[in-house]
Amino acid sequence: MKNYKYSIGLSAILLTLLGCGGGDDKKTSTDKVKVSGVVVLNQVKSSTVTIKSMEGKVYGTGKTDSKGNFSISLSEKPTGALKFVTKGGTYLSESNLSKTVSAVDLCTLLPKLSTKETSITALSTLVCAYTESKIESGTSFDKAFDEGNKKLGEIFGFDKSIDFSTTVPNLTKSGIEIKSSEALLSLISGVFERMAERSDLTPEDFYKAIISDIEDGKFDGKSGSTTIESASSTFYTDFLAALNDYTSNVEGTALAEAGVSSSDVKESEIGSDLVTAIVAVAPVSSGLNIGSSGAVTTLSYLGKQFVYVAARSRGLVGADISDPKSPKVVDLDALNGKIYDAMTTASAPAKLDNSKKFKRVPNQGTNFNLKDKSGKLTKEGKEILSANGSVYNLGGVIAIPGLANPAVMVYAYESKTVVLVDVVNQTLLGATTLNISTTQGFSGGSAYISSGIFDIARGGVWLATHDGYWFVDVSTMTASSAPVPLANGQIIAENIGANTAENMLFSPNYGKSYGGGLQWVKLDTNKAYSLKKSEWDTNIGTLSGMGYADAGSVDSTYKVGIISPEDSSNLAFINLSNPALFSFSDANKTFSINGNTALISSFNLAGNAGGNPIISHASIDSSTHLMLLTAGFSSTIGVARLTDPSSVTGGTPWTPISDWSYYNASFSEYTYARDPHASGVINNSFNHRSYGYILSDDGYILQVDMEAFLSSSVTDSTGASYNSNALSSTPFGGSVIRIAL
Repeated sequence: MKNYKYSIGLSAILLTLLGCGGGDDKKTSTDKVKVSGVVVLNQVKSSTVTIKSMEGKVYGTGKTDSKGNFSISLSEKPTGALKFVTKGGTYLSESNLSKTVSAVDLCTLLPKLSTKETSITALSTLVCAYTESKIESGTSFDKAFDEGNKKLGEIFGFDKSIDFSTTVPNLTKSGIEIKSSEALLSLISGVFERMAERSDLTPEDFYKAIISDIEDGKFDGKSGSTTIESASSTFYTDFLAALNDYTSNVEGTALAEAGVSSSDVKESEIGSDLVTAIVAVAPVSSGLNIGSSGAVTTLSYLGKQFVYVAARSRGLVGADISDPKSPKVVDLDALNGKIYDAMTTASAPAKLDNSKKFKRVPNQGTNFNLKDKSGKLTKEGKEILSANGSVYNLGGVIAIPGLANPAVMVYAYESKTVVLVDVVNQTLLGATTLNISTTQGFSGGSAYISSGIFDIARGGVWLATHDGYWFVDVSTMTASSAPVPLANGQIIAENIGANTAENMLFSPNYGKSYGGGLQWVKLDTNKAYSLKKSEWDTNIGTLSGMGYADAGSVDSTYKVGIISPEDSSNLAFINLSNPALFSFSDANKTFSINGNTALISSFNLAGNAGGNPIISHASIDSSTHLMLLTAGFSSTIGVARLTDPSSVTGGTPWTPISDWSYYNASFSEYTYARDPHASGVINNSFNHRSYGYILSDDGYILQVDMEAFLSSSVTDSTGASYNSNALSSTPFGGSVIRIAL
């Protein structure tokens, strides 16, 4: 497996505590204690080091020399917790050794005087800020100090026993290779320096911002509910981008000075382990954890959040949703021309579009509107192509967080080529053409690639095709030698679900001969298994519309797989939280629930007769557990709240939905965009609310404030004329707004 390329450097003060006659912690000698050490922000010179009690009593002060060394005699031997602080000084930036910068004030806390070396680094300073904040709220020193070390250790992937006050940074090639804590600490500080450069802040101002930010225990650009000036609300994706940038461009950095190359970091698991740790703690709004595939994705970078939509014949569209009350469309026309060129050059249809731009064909949706189930052009399709030339429909957009620049991977239904693009500079980063034998037919048409999902731990994208699941490594833009084959004659889902942290793809589909089915793909073994046909038929297939399922998604927090029907009002759910309850047969390529029928539940949205919702896709926000319900061939817009199966006790049946509502829009409000489903859910970084995004084929994106939608008034009808979960009035202009493309 190829890992991302990353690294770091930082500053540390190494304090060797020496007493006359030895360094025993328990020694009660009245001799003065001498403290010696060095400031290692690449040798911070002329920095004042002060050692004092937590109450502020000063025991000694000294200054660093030209190499960052200092030696301080304490006025007396301390008996309680100590605080080491620095002020002033300059150093050479680990991210750019030719650049002299002013040092930020750093801090380390010690529970008591020790003979161990004491390290003052950026991370020890973050622990210091968190600890003092907790002490102010009434937590004891020992508890707050332990919590701080554990919290920062978890965020950045250190061992659970890490103590940043005694871990001394040491950047060496061998340290990178063995993934030592000392090398990781050094790596992280260099990334911080690169983050500062990329944010246009001075290192001093950058450190001040993140020190203030961590006081409440999380990097979210806020202290409690108060926004911190200069602090980024997109810390985690900014960190991964800086990590990649720093380790990909090592010339003139502390890495190069230590003899560490880009390939050294890439080949070591220290980089991938750091990425995995960041992803595990990052909020869903960062776009690092994705459980649903489709034509909608998000990227957060440099203090803003964007939604990107594969808008079929209109190409790639994007909008700044940092303020969801006033989303701003991003002009991507220049990029769309380059995408089209890359796709048509690699695998072009008979007629090329000489303008090299996606044709903006109004009200035509996808190629599924131009071709029949076998993939042949319909009469209408021939007329459209005759009038417009070749029409490529951009069907998928997949965020690739963690690259040096914000990037997405895109594909069109008519093309075997996937393209990686920089959405900020609007440049191509790479492309590769998959060896796909043919298109996959669905009820509405056909596609070479139906859907895809990013796997950050493996550094690539899984793509669902007629031949199986291909993996594309984004660092090299090369595809796996062969796809993971489909199981037992089943096909792919129109939209696959996934929980890549648990090594799974979740793919409900039409099944063999349209009998319905579900595939579980194990990413750690590259094997696909289908749910036993008898178990599918008994537990799911009997539901209306589930004769052949349409799409899947996964709530990665509750660990629930969601199975969407083919234009019906039923949803099925499977509890995936305990894999030990399932058995897998390599010989038969099947998996079984082993009689645990409680693992599967369903919910029928059809209430009273008339106006019932028609859905075929459910996408979900795994932090709020709100589902967006849409369909390729209906005007239904719905929102439902998923329940946690683990909350059910005492043999009580699991009811998977606790609350839901829907609205059947008029044609003037919403024109459905057909299959595969162009909808998705995004958690907003700035207000932490869930928003659904739906492509409307009349040239708009619909933005749904899902909590507000769910809270809207529903009809009070209890008769047979209308479903009582239908909204009593239009949500458009309220919880639903139209964003013009």
